[in-house]
Amino acid sequence: MKLTLKDFQEEAVDDLAKKVRFATVGADQVGPQAVVLSAPTGSGKTVIMTALIERILQGDDTADPDPDATFLWITDLPELNEQTMEKMAATSNLLNTAFTLRMIDSTFNQRRLDDGKVYFLNTQKLGKDKLLTQRGDGRTHTIWEIVDETIEEKRGRFYVVIDEAHRGMRTKRQDREAQTIIQRFLVGTDEMRPAPVVIGVSATPKRFSDLLEGLDRAKQETNVDVTAVRASGLLKDRIVLHHLVDDQQADMTLLREAAREWHEISAAWAEYCDRESIGPVVPVLVVQVEDAPKGKSGTRTPLAESIDTINSVLPEPLPPEAFAHSFDDGVPHEAGSRTIRHVRPSQIARDREVRVVFFKTALSTGWDCPRAEVMMSFREAVDATYIAQLIGRMVRTPLARRVERDETLNSVALFLPHYDAEGVRKVIERLQDPEHEYVPPVDIEQARETQTLEPAPGTDAIFEALAKTPTYLVPSARRTKQTIRLMRLARALGRDGIDTEAYDEARSRVVDHLDEALEKRAGSKAFQAVAVGKGEIEIGEVAYDQATGEYESRGSRRVEATAKNIKDLFEESGRRIGDGLHADLWKKRTGGVDDLAVIRRERVNVAVLLADPEVIKGAEGLCEALFDGLYRDHVDAIEALPEERRTTYRDLVGGARQPVEATMRMRERIVLPKPAGVTAFERHIYTDGDGAFHTSLNSWETPVVEAELARDDVIGWLRNVDRKDWALQVPYRDGKGILRPLYPDFLVFREEKGKVVVDILDPHDPGRQDAVPKAKGLAEYADKHGVRFGRIEIIIKQGDDLKRLDLQDKKVRERVMLVERSEALVQLYETMGS
Repeated sequence: MKLTLKDFQEEAVDDLAKKVRFATVGADQVGPQAVVLSAPTGSGKTVIMTALIERILQGDDTADPDPDATFLWITDLPELNEQTMEKMAATSNLLNTAFTLRMIDSTFNQRRLDDGKVYFLNTQKLGKDKLLTQRGDGRTHTIWEIVDETIEEKRGRFYVVIDEAHRGMRTKRQDREAQTIIQRFLVGTDEMRPAPVVIGVSATPKRFSDLLEGLDRAKQETNVDVTAVRASGLLKDRIVLHHLVDDQQADMTLLREAAREWHEISAAWAEYCDRESIGPVVPVLVVQVEDAPKGKSGTRTPLAESIDTINSVLPEPLPPEAFAHSFDDGVPHEAGSRTIRHVRPSQIARDREVRVVFFKTALSTGWDCPRAEVMMSFREAVDATYIAQLIGRMVRTPLARRVERDETLNSVALFLPHYDAEGVRKVIERLQDPEHEYVPPVDIEQARETQTLEPAPGTDAIFEALAKTPTYLVPSARRTKQTIRLMRLARALGRDGIDTEAYDEARSRVVDHLDEALEKRAGSKAFQAVAVGKGEIEIGEVAYDQATGEYESRGSRRVEATAKNIKDLFEESGRRIGDGLHADLWKKRTGGVDDLAVIRRERVNVAVLLADPEVIKGAEGLCEALFDGLYRDHVDAIEALPEERRTTYRDLVGGARQPVEATMRMRERIVLPKPAGVTAFERHIYTDGDGAFHTSLNSWETPVVEAELARDDVIGWLRNVDRKDWALQVPYRDGKGILRPLYPDFLVFREEKGKVVVDILDPHDPGRQDAVPKAKGLAEYADKHGVRFGRIEIIIKQGDDLKRLDLQDKKVRERVMLVERSEALVQLYETMGS
């Protein structure tokens, strides 16, 4: 792949590859098989499937390559096929339009589908009256005969991919027609037997499972967790809804406010991209208009007035080419003295001139436009489903990552002038429904329930102190090969000009380590016996006497394995170690010699060495240590890089087996909830435009903050919000030994002798299941980093009193580390608390 997959995508590919290979065997031995990839909107289903196809064709560390495999990708629309093929060509090192990707059109004619290729077909070309399903005009085979011949010759190595991701966004009649055609591949017809292996790609497992219901076809599922997709940064963090509280007619007013919001977001993106020295993100304002009166074309929404309203809030009017529409008629529309050009939905993302798009309802299908940041709808509340569909196409992040510097750029704004409270509730229900295919559950907030915050005046010294505060990046559950992880880090350091020698040095260290391991083992009789066995093939011989009808064993003989078999053995070892390190080791061992016997022997020796799990384990340990050392040596330079590059390093750190130390990186602008009934607090280091910070604290947290604000030396405090990537993270192990991040509730800042002192205060109910593990995690953190802080306390409330355990006290830390049950922790507050 030309890009590095997210952790959840790698996990999905691993699981899919295992199940598809199992299905390949099952199709030959048992009967038709089905594998379902269920992944929510925005998770990168095409990227996952592209990586899977590469795995099958190229092999991996669990299976040999299958270069003869063939894939047939089926969707409902030609436009979707084109998008999929373009995305595959753009992201794959192996698949490209010239050799391996081919669109099946009406002129397609050959006996069967070729090996090692991905073909694209849409159901609209498969009706009874379509050219592909008939002979004639130079076609000697129908598409059904071509597919049947492919099934006959390839069996389980022919994969039919049914892309269901965009189903349900069209009319019921279109849905039924497409489903009938898809059933041909699942059930078979007189012209074609059923496809042995079908891979369904869908936003929800139910949709594809309904297609398989009642069929004698074994099914396996790979499900992508929506929380992992959200955590990856591929989706916007929140959708902010703007609607009228009263019943006054105000659609143009809300359009004006939508245009103002869009203009502000456009300016914020321009500033961000300029500061980060990246290509521009040019947001689009999407305006959903009403249908035309019956029997007429266009729309009853006044387009000329809409354009004037949008231009009224801009420093200067937009040029004519900035406005476009995506109505079904596909022709330009007149709006007063203006002509609004037509743009196909799939072209919006690439059309850099378009800034405002008018549409009705058809934009849902075939549209993928992360540029769409703000949407306004003139339609009535009965169209809540269409709203949900459209938002599902808008939640993708333009940079395929979360923006750190300015959290307002991680939102989608939605303006609904004709939706009352009940209508908004219906939209929210659809957007948050985990069984809905349009968009995965996201944070839905009404505009008045959020607050945008910036650093409070006079807090520069506090933020400087925070920049030196140690936090941790707690690794994800997935474990990347440490060899691959190290080499990716070394390449990145070279690319960014931080350490141009890191890559060569890292490879050299690992190869030297493997060479030493081989030297130690190569002389042993056990190793030599295995090496001899791998270099030869044993052939048994049995004779059959036709006169007596008996078989006679004539023993066996050993012959030298062919060069190809030795090469296959060698390449298999390479998949175990990763990143071509087996080839580097072999080159070091042969030293450029031309003796074929030496070349052969060393290939076998490398293969035998890398088949030893202990050798791989030792190499992985070395690579992890080298990674940690490189990262630690260059962390300051890494943190000084633009945000996009820092994200690359953070993803690599996530593949560690242990938490990795880092420093806190605070944001220039953050967005936090502001629900009804919150309290305004003073001296928070982030405040809104009025200099206030609003939050809701529980009965334990409130007295802790009030007690701190009553102190004369406290100059500020921070609500350390759970799961925010800027928040302080402290690693701990839960009751099952799994690493988790702890987010202590408050950081408090005091002034002592002209310097800022940072305190960590965490009120936490000791009766909770995670109380003891979290207390131990914070105690370990205090033991390692306490010198950087003033106070580090865990706190409980008893009656009207607060009791504190001072984790800066070594004796207290030692006692906390011995605690196993919550009752013992409560007792510790009694004996050692203050």
